Amino acid sequence: MESLSLNEVQATVTKACLGAGADPGSADEIGAAVRWLCCADAAHFDVVLRLLQRDGSYCGQLTAAIDFAVATGRYSTNCETPEVLIGLAGVASRTGARVRVSGPDWGVTAHRGDLVDRGGEVVPGPVIIESDHDHGGAPNPEQAATVSPSDEWTAICAVAARTYVPSSEHSRTAGAGAGLTDND
Repeated sequence: MESLSLNEVQATVTKACLGAGADPGSADEIGAAVRWLCCADAAHFDVVLRLLQRDGSYCGQLTAAIDFAVATGRYSTNCETPEVLIGLAGVASRTGARVRVSGPDWGVTAHRGDLVDRGGEVVPGPVIIESDHDHGGAPNPEQAATVSPSDEWTAICAVAARTYVPSSEHSRTAGAGAGLTDND
């Protein structure tokens, strides 16, 4: 079975978020969050697909929630895709923050880029994000992960394709692609 690289996952999810209408900064952060999830937990492509079916501004709301929690120490919201918040918390924790995302019956903590605590089954609903700073130590290196494509991955790629420029003779002569002669 084919496997996906972490770079491929991050780039494709970023493009898919752009294709769904997210702003470039939020799309980039969501791509990094899904990459972190692939290393720490699981790919959660089903959750990414649910995220992409929403308005693109929802990506910005998720990234803003994590940013606000890291800046102020606490933020609460209602979230349909808490796994994405967990991925964003994991990325934010690389700055030295300890970030905890929790619901009524579950909780996940990330610190220095690692998933350090997990309890309960993550479900959509009310979420509290808490953060404190540990200014000592460097983030832990990213662990290698093998990611297998799924039906959801195919749908994510279809949303990412919305960002591609259609091939035409005009685009090729204007410099797109390998050009008219590909001799490398």
